[in-house]
Amino acid sequence: MVGIAKLLRANLQTYALIFATVIIWLYFSYLTNGSFLSPQNFSNLFRQMVITGFLSVGMVLVTRHKATLTSRSASSPGSSRS
Repeated sequence: MVGIAKLLRANLQTYALIFATVIIWLYFSYLTNGSFLSPQNFSNLFRQMVITGFLSVGMVLVTRHKATLTSRSASSPGSSRS
């Protein structure tokens, strides 16, 4: 029993976000008479998420690369590494 309570406490934010997402899906499904959960809408939502995901991954990689270059130049001021 202690292991389950510890697991729930450790992942409470994740479970709260999943629960909130399900509630939002149900709310929009109710408002649109079920068309929110249609295959066409899922396709559109997935297409939009993929574009946003690619952009965010690209931004993370560029930021990480820039931070790596900055830390290299700070750690060895006399080197001409690029």
